Amino acid sequence: MWFKHFTCVLLAILVPTVSSYAVDYGLRSSLRQIRAVRGESAYADTDLIRVFQDKRVLCEYYMVKKGDRIWDILDNKIHGSVSQIIHWSRVLQTLNPEVANLDLIHPGQRLLVPLGFLKGAESHRTETSTDRRTTIYEVKRGDSLSEILSNQFHYPEHLIFNEAINAVEELNPNIENLNQLKPGQRIVIPMSVPIGSKSTADTTSQAEVGAPTVPATRSEPPVRGSRQELKGELTANKLADLTDSIKEKRMLGERGVGDTADQEIIETVSNNRLVSPPTPGERQRQVLAEAVIATVVALGGKGSNKGLYSLPIGGQGEITLESNLFPLVEFPNGESMFLDLNDRLPSQLAGAIHAVWDDRYRIVKIREKDNFRSIWQRLIQQLDKMEVWNKREPLIIRTPLPISIRGDWILTAPGPQVSRGKIFIVNLLKDAEERTDPALQTYLDSLGIRVVDVQLGGQLEQARVTPPMNEQAFNASANTIIVRSRHVPDLVEAFLRVLGQPYQRGKRVRFGTETNEGFSLTISVDFYFKRDGAFHLIDFQRLSPSILDLLKQWHYQVLVVDPEWDASQVFRALEEHLKLKSVNSYNTFVSRREPNRNIHLSIPGEVIREGKRSQLITPMVLPAPLTDFLQRQDFSVLTHQTR
Repeated sequence: MWFKHFTCVLLAILVPTVSSYAVDYGLRSSLRQIRAVRGESAYADTDLIRVFQDKRVLCEYYMVKKGDRIWDILDNKIHGSVSQIIHWSRVLQTLNPEVANLDLIHPGQRLLVPLGFLKGAESHRTETSTDRRTTIYEVKRGDSLSEILSNQFHYPEHLIFNEAINAVEELNPNIENLNQLKPGQRIVIPMSVPIGSKSTADTTSQAEVGAPTVPATRSEPPVRGSRQELKGELTANKLADLTDSIKEKRMLGERGVGDTADQEIIETVSNNRLVSPPTPGERQRQVLAEAVIATVVALGGKGSNKGLYSLPIGGQGEITLESNLFPLVEFPNGESMFLDLNDRLPSQLAGAIHAVWDDRYRIVKIREKDNFRSIWQRLIQQLDKMEVWNKREPLIIRTPLPISIRGDWILTAPGPQVSRGKIFIVNLLKDAEERTDPALQTYLDSLGIRVVDVQLGGQLEQARVTPPMNEQAFNASANTIIVRSRHVPDLVEAFLRVLGQPYQRGKRVRFGTETNEGFSLTISVDFYFKRDGAFHLIDFQRLSPSILDLLKQWHYQVLVVDPEWDASQVFRALEEHLKLKSVNSYNTFVSRREPNRNIHLSIPGEVIREGKRSQLITPMVLPAPLTDFLQRQDFSVLTHQTR
């Protein structure tokens, strides 16, 4: 008997423990999956689990720093698309009901940030902070929590302790001590709390008691009717008033939509597609929009014309846009714009978006007679953080090469916010012959100068947008000589090699006369070679003047080089001795476009032109794209670097 009793007790202890461990193990497995995707360690002490719409959400606390924005915080945590970030901002708002306005956060504020849904972790409907109707109360001088619940929200005394206070603690995890409230502090108050028995009060239902002042259902939208009625004067006027209200609140440092009626108008209009059947020119405008998207992506930005985008309006509602009709482009500096194909969006909705999101989203209308040039011009005119270079003179860059920049559109974006460079050039090509040389385009990109060529096809044909190539695609090293020695013989040898001149170095050579006088001369020479029918000797002041005079009498071409000369003196002496013509620096355009819309660059050094081939002698070590370009121009390159 005692053994049976002991077994029952042991099972009563172990079964709940094992079940709890199994549930926790399942959640932790999902947790590891989320963190593995995010590239983080499998566990963290800050892991929390909350419920949002019957799904368990993995969260962590985040302390707001100076300059933080909700969008950037979620982008760093979620790494999702624009629509996903918008979705998770709504989750964050629900998890932090004490934050009335997501656009107004301050350093030191503690937020509960969602990281992702736990896989296979749907929960039963429970009474949690995400299920209750709540309100925000601003603490006044002398307030205590129990007095607030009793005097302001009329909770029955028997519910204040423990149900109501426990619910307030759950809704305000960022407040360390609810017994030490400060004037001006904002706290979340539940409008109902769960209780243990339905018999507590006759007026309660579903085990819930709370302040009876909040209506259970919201009123019907004030505007209903056909599509034409929704676009009529009543809706337009209401939306215009709403836009003015938003702007007024922004001037006061707030971001809100207005009252419920105004919000319902926005929901009514945004939930009804104010679109007409496709017109014959719609596909052409879609092709132009695709060209614009491809151009922005080639510049290093983002773009999409698939799916839906939901824009929250002050945290109280949203406007949903179909991206096939309203493609979204995001420039490298973060500025985003919707392309309104066929001018569909009502001006009132555009005004509402501008009033709330003018620092992130703009609306650019695409009209029937638009072409790529007019659309792009209108697009870049909307940019606030980029400047359009519209001066007559070229934009000059002097590091590391002198570069003169002209193009159809030149955008400059100073500051660290640009990820792919600080200068952007977009060229609208007349034909494929105007394309920027791929190697030079890639080289410019390595300097932070992004060049994108756009070549439009015929009607209903997609445009060809050419971004820079990967620098690793250019690994040419033939016909390139790099000498880092100060030793004069090494410099002479490098010069002869880049010319393609065969030679003998440090050899004993036998000399004689053409008349065969019965004697010969054998000496050690530093360099000896035959060029253009003549024999050449290069001496580093080792031969006596009398021997040199004799060699000259025998019609040998003799060059005496001072062993103390530097590289420029050696190369100049060799050019004069071999009667080579040279010019200072190598200058070229990056394409066959006319000069007033082209990029000109100059490589320092000496250029020797001899027959079909040329030689560039430069102190600069050239990257692979430049070397590849010069080889295709029949250049041999000699780089001399001495430290």
